[in-house]
Amino acid sequence: MAPASEKHVFISYVHENNDQVDQLCAVLEAAQIPYWRDRKDLAPGDDWRAEIRRAIRNGSLVFLACFSGESRTKGKSHMNEELTLAVDEFRQLPPGHKWLIPVRFDNGDLPEWDLGAGRGLDHLNYVDLFGSGLAAEAASLVTTITRLMGERTLSPTATMAAVAEATEAARSDMLRSLTKEMLPDSSRRIALDDLITQESNRVVATLRDDAFGTGNISGTNNEQAGIVAKHAHNTWLLAEPFCASLRVAARWAEPPALTPWVTGIRRMVEASTAVMGGYDVFTDQRRLPGSFAVMTAAIATVSDRRWDNLRALVVDPTVVHSRYGGSPMGLLDLTDPYQAFRQGSAVAAMLSYAADDGRTIDDVLVELGDNKHMRAGYAAEFNWMFKVLKPQFVDQHADDQAWEAEFERAEVFVGILADDAYLTSPVAEGGRRHRSSHWFGRAARDGLRMENGPVTAWAYELERDGSEWGPLKAGLFGGNLERAKAAVESYATTFNEVASRRW
Repeated sequence: MAPASEKHVFISYVHENNDQVDQLCAVLEAAQIPYWRDRKDLAPGDDWRAEIRRAIRNGSLVFLACFSGESRTKGKSHMNEELTLAVDEFRQLPPGHKWLIPVRFDNGDLPEWDLGAGRGLDHLNYVDLFGSGLAAEAASLVTTITRLMGERTLSPTATMAAVAEATEAARSDMLRSLTKEMLPDSSRRIALDDLITQESNRVVATLRDDAFGTGNISGTNNEQAGIVAKHAHNTWLLAEPFCASLRVAARWAEPPALTPWVTGIRRMVEASTAVMGGYDVFTDQRRLPGSFAVMTAAIATVSDRRWDNLRALVVDPTVVHSRYGGSPMGLLDLTDPYQAFRQGSAVAAMLSYAADDGRTIDDVLVELGDNKHMRAGYAAEFNWMFKVLKPQFVDQHADDQAWEAEFERAEVFVGILADDAYLTSPVAEGGRRHRSSHWFGRAARDGLRMENGPVTAWAYELERDGSEWGPLKAGLFGGNLERAKAAVESYATTFNEVASRRW
């Protein structure tokens, strides 16, 4: 709220949209942006026309005109009178001055209002406060308003916190949007690095909290599995915003600019190896943020052939694991999804089943009842990941068939890289190497397609291109052709064994 004479945002709307305007006002309040709204700022007995005129002409630095199906179908409204005053003010402003901002609460057209000089409302940049993009659009609106009011500029971190406080499930959309907006601007690189570091710190702090491994596991077998599954789902939600930003950076950043994401992934994986008390079924799930980050980076980079970024994000980083004598280990040794469900795949199967058709874990438990049990199918861990990551990539792989192909191509390529790390690792005592990862998922599950699947495709591509193969030129497999062939052959051998056992 703001007195009519003080600098403020004026909100014009029809009262049928009170709920949407309440949410808008919550965002403004969280960002400490003063606003004028008739329901809160008109006192009993006020001359409302005079007060509104004063609020628009004297103190309004931004005018938000909120449109909806209700506003379009209303023949007469106070909003129309407010807009008439606003248009008169707008016509007196110099060309290019941003003051009037249309806001849409649905996907309907903006009404035709003559702004002068051949302009209409549809000539202005508008904000869509509805649908899946609401959080990102709200963050952009907050940034625009603070810049126009000129008193201070909210940092991306503060903007994100303000919108997250007032909206649900906002972090992923906002972090994705802010990464897209800030990444190309070198002058905002430090602010972006700080934003990503803050987000990864949030994930790591949760993974290191002793409470992560504790909880009440009771009830029937299905109910206990449901408790563990909800814990895993919440761990994915914890990592989702970081992954949303990572996907953008993996595609568009240059390797030197990837430092905050590389550091974030490495620290998440390190946190997953620390000794922690509690239930193993919970503490094992600390591997999930690293697993999701590795697969997000792999899908984004393999799809776009950004081999340099795949190397920077997934292959080159190492962590120290006390369990293996304190020697450095690659990320791929510690992040295959099976490691988060070492106690059994039934929980992963429940998660995968729940991810279909918008089910919740509670829906699955009701469906199972007391007498049915979730069957642990092969690669349920990868299948769950396949389903929950899909919305992150919808603008890159909107087609279901393309998404399946790219996921499995990335899954297999990561497996080939993991085999390369295995083949080139120091020989352990007794002449045996230690294979600690198992990157055989959906593609191996669908083993009937192995003759024309991603394993064969990568082998063909390597044979065709030889030393000019893109991954080799980016330094993967040490840039060595024979080493790459050995890794592909090793992975293909195990892949065929695993796939054949499925049938």
